[in-house]
Amino acid sequence: MKLVVGLGNPGEQYTNTRHNIGFWLVKSLSRSHDFSGPKAQCKGRLWSGIVGDVSVKSLLPGTYMNGSGESVQSALQFYRLTHTDLIVVYDDFELPFGTVRIREKGTAGTHNGMRSIIQCIGTTNFVRMRIGVGPIPEGRLPADFVLSRFSCEEQSIRSTKKSQWVKRMGLLIHDRVQQAQAPTDD
Repeated sequence: MKLVVGLGNPGEQYTNTRHNIGFWLVKSLSRSHDFSGPKAQCKGRLWSGIVGDVSVKSLLPGTYMNGSGESVQSALQFYRLTHTDLIVVYDDFELPFGTVRIREKGTAGTHNGMRSIIQCIGTTNFVRMRIGVGPIPEGRLPADFVLSRFSCEEQSIRSTKKSQWVKRMGLLIHDRVQQAQAPTDD
């Protein structure tokens, strides 16, 4: 079983903001594979399904970004999973818009949601898929930028790349990290 977590903030006011691209993409994965749910569980919203031959739980933490680790830790414990079963999808303002970076381990960088997860589960060794939402325009504060909504052009790019990104998550679910990291047309 794999736990795929999309990072973001709950609430209508955060829908379609850069910081919630993880929520959006994990919901897209759940819809594209006809997962059941969501149900309120593990301090968030949880869907269940199968991707290929792998059982998957997809989670959107309800703890807000800075408390994401509480929800992730709860799900890992409830389903008796380890950090090797975890995939986290989140925004990165240091990457150009639409760029994907996949790593098997690493630091939190400037991302508070990742910092919370690492603190709660006690390791940096888990797969993460970062989606570029940058760059931050000159003179703009990072917090204001990531909580702002996508432009029409960015929404179009996001929609165009969605199926490729969902495919990459499928590769990660099947432990095909190197293949998911390979450059694509996205």
